[in-house]
Amino acid sequence: FHVMDMIGMSQTKRRVVAMMGRFLTPSTIIGLALAVPLLAKIRNSVVEAGLDPDMLQAAVDKYAAIGERSEHTRRIPSFRAFSSFGKLAANPHRWINAFANVANEVTDRIPQALIAREPAWLDELTSQPVV
Repeated sequence: FHVMDMIGMSQTKRRVVAMMGRFLTPSTIIGLALAVPLLAKIRNSVVEAGLDPDMLQAAVDKYAAIGERSEHTRRIPSFRAFSSFGKLAANPHRWINAFANVANEVTDRIPQALIAREPAWLDELTSQPVV
């Protein structure tokens, strides 16, 4: 048991646990739970608009490949998060998209009466400059 205790308390494992404790706050977990269905809905909308899913996957892979070329870009946590999350969201056959599709089905069934109206000023927006 002493050996197992030493293995369990290795420096690497302690650092990983400490890092996860800093990053996995309740707001981060809720944000990820909301972001996955949103990205899946965006992916579905892009595919419905006519983009081939394989082309979308190729674009996400190209983004990751170009970013991986530079040693400095690889160190940026946001790049690593976006490229990893993009790879998950762009491929409709990943396990996480099953959750996202169910969440989208649930949100699509919410009655319009429960959803807030669009602001009135939204209709006044145009592509023409005002001033």
